[in-house]
Parts: sequence; structure tokens; C-alpha cells
Amino acid sequence: MTRCKKNFGIYPILLSCLILGLSNFSKVDAVPLEKVPPQLEPWVDWVLHDVEHYTCPFHFNQSSSNATKKRALNCQWPSRLTLNVNGNQADFSQEWLMYSTGWITLPGNLKYWPQNVLINDNPAIIANRSGVPSLFAPQGQLLIKGQFQWEQRPEFLQVPLNTGLVALTIDETNVTIPELDTQGRLWLQRGIATDQTAEDNRLDIKVYRHIIDEIPLQLITQIELDVAGRHREVLLGPVMLDKHIAMSLKSKSSLPVQAGLEKNPSLPVRLETDGRLRVQVRPGSWTLTLRTRQPGPVNQLTLPPSKEQWVSKEVWVFEARNDLRLVEVRGVTAIDPQQTALPSNWRKFPAYQIHAGEILELVEKRRGDPEPS
Repeated sequence: MTRCKKNFGIYPILLSCLILGLSNFSKVDAVPLEKVPPQLEPWVDWVLHDVEHYTCPFHFNQSSSNATKKRALNCQWPSRLTLNVNGNQADFSQEWLMYSTGWITLPGNLKYWPQNVLINDNPAIIANRSGVPSLFAPQGQLLIKGQFQWEQRPEFLQVPLNTGLVALTIDETNVTIPELDTQGRLWLQRGIATDQTAEDNRLDIKVYRHIIDEIPLQLITQIELDVAGRHREVLLGPVMLDKHIAMSLKSKSSLPVQAGLEKNPSLPVRLETDGRLRVQVRPGSWTLTLRTRQPGPVNQLTLPPSKEQWVSKEVWVFEARNDLRLVEVRGVTAIDPQQTALPSNWRKFPAYQIHAGEILELVEKRRGDPEPS
């Protein structure tokens, strides 16, 4: 640092601030890369050399402390696992988006070990990690391929637990709904539906939003999905309203839990930078809940035009905070909340039907409460 001070003057002080910010990149007060001063940009790679996983998204509401950092990070996004089973062998392939280098698990186990594994068409070295075939993968978009050989076809094949999409073909027959249980077992010899009994791919979407006139204004978006047909990946939205910042995102099954099935089934879902949701759907009824906030004063909310797979109209409810401000809702059509399919605990608030492009105006009548209790 003494030599830096001699050669660069004030830069060591700025560089120290940069190190403190970027080495704790997951903290709220960290310095975003796009805001690094131009004079310090050549030093960014040097500062981040020993900082791992700073590009990985965090799960919502997770601490970034060292003790919980590994659990809070989500550095891997697996896409569709394709498995073609024919006779005494099987071929598999799967795409992965790696935000940083790290270990990923492959299909198979000690008895059925993956062979001839390629990563982006280059030979890969497979390691045994606690009996699970694993691969140390680089950062970036990856395509992993491999094979299985067996004398007798197994009843099931173990696959990574974070796999959401499966395309299964057995003896050149497509399996419409592969049976993948909560233990990561993909069943190959059970009575499973094929294309001859397949239901058409169908996706019904309903969207409800709950506006809370807090400081800052908050918005809870509930998306109900009714899915039939194949396991597939879809893009929904845009879900985010203009100027809103995401706070949390959850998914869960809308159906009652049956005995012997997964206790908290969910779908892999990711919020893209353009405000759309990338969801790996499978047959069933699902509920996605996105909570956002809008900083600063809010006088209107606009529903953006629908794109691709989305709805052209939504139902919104407004929860006033009269102790903070008194507002009047204008510009949209009021409806009876009891005549809608809104969540039951939302039906006590005024409801409005919003079409794409419409603007909900919040006309402020008074700020604060002149006669508090």
C-alpha cells in the first residue's frame, strides 16, 4: 500500500473503500459495479480475485453473513434434463446456467455411474462426492451430456434434486408426465402416461394484486397457474410494474397436500431483469407470490401491456393507510370483491378491474392524521 500511495496519491484511499464495498458485495451498502469510478475500473478484477460467488443471486430474506452465505446463494440454474432410454443404455443431456464456478450433481449413483460425460463437447472428469457423481463446472452457459450402460434396466434413476424439468423417452416413446418423486428418483418402469393419452399443453393464468399504501408503497402480486400437459419452461409477464423493486418471490402448490406426497411442493421460478418470470412448470395448480415496493411518492400505477403468455386484465385491491395519508382511487372500474375469485383475506378491501394500459390514480386528499387516537 505504501508503494501505491507513492505512485497513485489519493487512489489508495478510494481503492480501500472499493475493497471494503466489493469484498462484502452481498451487503446492502456495497458498491455496485456500474458505479465504480472510471479511475478504479482497472482494479476491479484485482479486488474481486479472492471474492467468491459475488455474481450469484440471493434467496430472498436470507442473511449474507459468512455462516449462512452458502445457503443464501443460488449460483446454479439447471434447465431441462433430457433422458432417452433404449434397451441397455440411456443418453442424457442438461443445460446449466452457472453464475460462478462450483460443484453440480449429475444423474446416476454408484451403481449406475454416468459414462462419456461431456461439458460443452469437451471431456469432463467426474468425481465421487459422498456416493453422488459430481462435476466441477466453470462459470457460464453449459451443456452437459453423458450415457448410462446397464445389463438390466433399473426401476428408477437418481437425478439431481434441483431438477425441475424432465423430458423422458423410453424405447422411442415420449413420456408425457415423467414420475419424479421428492427423493429425486425418476421412475422408468411404472405405469406412466405416453403421448397416446397426453393432454394438450395448457396454461391458464389469473393475476391479483394487493396494493398497500405504506411508506414505501408495497404491492403483493399473486399469480395462479393451472397447468396441463408436458413439463416445460415458460416466460410470464411482464409481472413487475414500472419503478418497482422486488422484495420476495415464492411458489407453492394450490392443491391440498395428500398423504405420502411432498409436503411443500413448489416450482423453480426466477425473476428476470426485464420484469418477467421464468418458470419451470409441471401439471397441477400453483400459486406464485411476488412482493415488490416502489420508492418515493406514488400517485399512479400503470398496468403494462401484456406480452407472450400473460393476461390482458387483472383484479387489484387497495388497502389504505389513512393514518399516513388519505387518497381517492380514480381512473379504473370498481367491482364487487365478493363476486371475484380473490384470495378470501383480500375481499374486505375495495376491488378494481384493470385492463392493460389503464392507469390507477391515487389522488391525495390529506397527509397524516390530524386527530390521532
